[in-house]
Amino acid sequence: MQKNRQLSKVIIMIVASFFASMLFTGLQPQIANAEATTGYQVTATQLLGGTSGWDYLTFDNNTRQLFIARRELGVNVVNVDTHQLIGAVKDTRGVNGIALVPEFNRGYATLGEDDLVAVFNLTTLAPIEEIIVGKDPDCITYDPATKRVFTINGEGGSTTVIDAATGKVVGTILLSSKKTEFAVADGKGKLFVNLQDKNEVITIDTNSLKIINQWSIGSGKKPTPMAIDVEKDRLFVGCRNSVMVILDAKTGSIMAELPVGAGIDAVVFDPVTQLVFGSNGDGTMTVIQETAPGKYTVIDTIKTLPGARTIALDPKNHSIYAVTAQFGTPEKPGAKPPILPDTFVLLTISR
Repeated sequence: MQKNRQLSKVIIMIVASFFASMLFTGLQPQIANAEATTGYQVTATQLLGGTSGWDYLTFDNNTRQLFIARRELGVNVVNVDTHQLIGAVKDTRGVNGIALVPEFNRGYATLGEDDLVAVFNLTTLAPIEEIIVGKDPDCITYDPATKRVFTINGEGGSTTVIDAATGKVVGTILLSSKKTEFAVADGKGKLFVNLQDKNEVITIDTNSLKIINQWSIGSGKKPTPMAIDVEKDRLFVGCRNSVMVILDAKTGSIMAELPVGAGIDAVVFDPVTQLVFGSNGDGTMTVIQETAPGKYTVIDTIKTLPGARTIALDPKNHSIYAVTAQFGTPEKPGAKPPILPDTFVLLTISR
């Protein structure tokens, strides 16, 4: 019995020595890497004020200007380097999305309540014209391959196609959906569109304006934002059931289904850092990375602020811009909470 006790003590000492050694050898960096974050955090806030709601953000790296869709105030423009409010585009109340076409010095903004697209001069921000499109235009994106602008008409189940140089409507694509949401172009002749009511993604040939693919998104429900890695042909689809679905943009095969925060409303992909950012209304930002060929993993969850649900990427310094505000008490159950005066802020998230 005494020998067994002595043997047990020796075994315990050996095991303890082994685990202690791991803390000071090559296993320590592995543990650190497993727990490490990207280092991203909110590094600056800029008070913009007002009680207007907001929607999408669009960034112009050439001018360093951030275009903010403020529903009651219209398109607001901020220089992110000088932190100055440059101005606002007149007659863009009710704006949802903004597409920038620097080669023609034009901006295009969807006015969802009026079924219009407002065209403005990028230099002066002066209005140029208004274009009648489908019902409830929401997302809008530019395809450099065809030099066309595509509106995603949320309640109209259609896409209106506009010649970016002239502002002329050149076609309308019916999408057989009662609720479309977001779209991205690959710049190579394809447009990908989320169908919220069908939990599918469709592919449109931007030359022929024909639907060429229609894919299921697996466990994802109510797809909302989307981004693309054009080099690897990967689609990142954020879904309102707190899932990010990653698709092969050539075949439609599902490569990953990953957890994200609640209320995801925007996704961006940084081609330099190879990071995918999904902004969530719950005050978090999910970061995803390809950790092995074809294998994607959630590597970080960044704390932002509640309501910071739409974002834009700064490709120069790899920062992320988001906006949010503080909210009051709803007037009645089920109503949207009011935005408190002078609490609307621009967040810079960087490392």
